[in-house]
Amino acid sequence: MLDQAEVMRETIGAATERVEAVMDELDEERRRGELNVQKVLAFMLPRVDAARAAGEEAGARKAEAALLQAEARREVEVQRTAAFWLARVAALEEEAAA
Repeated sequence: MLDQAEVMRETIGAATERVEAVMDELDEERRRGELNVQKVLAFMLPRVDAARAAGEEAGARKAEAALLQAEARREVEVQRTAAFWLARVAALEEEAAA
């Protein structure tokens, strides 16, 4: 019969092997998880970059539209001012002719 110390050694040896097997499984699971994260990042990063570029382009278009709108308002104001003064000059000319 095995003595108590040998039984404990075998039990500890079996437990150590099981712990090592579980640790190996955990390491493999971690590696698979890291690989999945890398795959997701490789898939998503180009889309994020494209969305960022689209957002920047939309911002540039919005700024350009605001600039064009401001120019159009200035042009309308110039035309109103010109119409006012042309009418004023015409009225003064009529007064002078009368």
